[in-house]
Amino acid sequence: MTVLTPVIYAEWVSMAGNALYVMVVMAVAQYHSHDGTFWVGITSAVMLVPPLFSGLFGIAIDAAIERRKHLLMFADAVRVLLVFITVFAVKFDAFVAIVVLAGLVSALNTLFGQTFRTWIPSVVPADKLRQTTGLYQTGNTVAQVFAVAAGFVAFHWALTTPPLAFDVVTFVISLVMLWLYADRSSFGAVKEAAPRTSTRNSSFKTLLTETVAIGRWPFMRILLPLLALNSVVFLPYARLLPSWVRDVLHYKMQLYPGLEAAVVVGALAGNLWWNHWHSKLSLARWIGVSIASTVSGMLLFVAVPTVITSIAGLFLIGVGTAIDGVAFSVFIQSNVPNRLLGRAFGVVGMFSQVGGPLALIAFALASDSGMVRPFFAVAPITFAISAWWILRWVGQPDLVRQLGIGETVQEFGGS
Repeated sequence: MTVLTPVIYAEWVSMAGNALYVMVVMAVAQYHSHDGTFWVGITSAVMLVPPLFSGLFGIAIDAAIERRKHLLMFADAVRVLLVFITVFAVKFDAFVAIVVLAGLVSALNTLFGQTFRTWIPSVVPADKLRQTTGLYQTGNTVAQVFAVAAGFVAFHWALTTPPLAFDVVTFVISLVMLWLYADRSSFGAVKEAAPRTSTRNSSFKTLLTETVAIGRWPFMRILLPLLALNSVVFLPYARLLPSWVRDVLHYKMQLYPGLEAAVVVGALAGNLWWNHWHSKLSLARWIGVSIASTVSGMLLFVAVPTVITSIAGLFLIGVGTAIDGVAFSVFIQSNVPNRLLGRAFGVVGMFSQVGGPLALIAFALASDSGMVRPFFAVAPITFAISAWWILRWVGQPDLVRQLGIGETVQEFGGS
């Protein structure tokens, strides 16, 4: 148990409600698309846009460095309102309003997740950082498992209002638990750490200048382009699985949920592995494990295209990406000063998503032309090269000095 454990379990419930909300919105989009996928694509694109502005969210998060918990509460309160309005939009079949609301909810989800990861190091001791971050990341996987199960029941009975109402309740639970955290000393004695250099009164120009400077750290100068590249080549494993089933395996589409389940089960296994063994290995070795699992899963998936190897490969990919996600978050939390943490997560998150819209167009064309397998084959090569480079840096003992952490903007920003 850590001081944030009760709050994090409330976030698990909130994530489950939000995952179910996304499924309902996409089901409504599919209904309006009739036999096509036009509105599904439009809705997906709208929900992908907010993460592209993670850098700006990071500025807001660091500007509110002493009020990050209140920023979390604000995000929850607005999400309650937006999802409540969505209930009526669905009832009256106001589809354009549903899409706009989905984009706004996606923006608040991005803001909330980014803020929470920056808040964790302020309220837990350093020796609990891995445990707490791992527990929070596990919630995403548990939420997807819940959403798949609950979504099956909801869609079987053609239910839309109950899942959305459930989402409203989950956000209220999250809001209440965050509010109680400030008033119940039984949650723990650790207080928010005072920032070494406050950004509360910093001008927007100063905050923006520092954000740009983060992107010019030696580590970031190569990391960010690699993240952008991998955001393109990795997307087939998230978006093209139906095409893989149809055009490569030549199997019935009933297999598709099984492939999705393999990724989720693998991610859950990776999260549980981290939660039980997080202190046994260094971050560099954990990232090495994630690289080995992800690349071997990709190679197995592409080289031997059968049902069994596809499921096994996706399971290994799920394990690897889950471990990588939590290990890299802990790496950033441990090495970046609190006053810059929101923007560091924002810059990394922005470049991790920047290739998404372009990739969606390319993959749609590839799927229509039958060129599916080559897109899957590119990923293990680029991912392995990128991951090896990142691992080499993470394992260096003088990393803090090379990043320029703790120096002024002029000193670590470069020319």
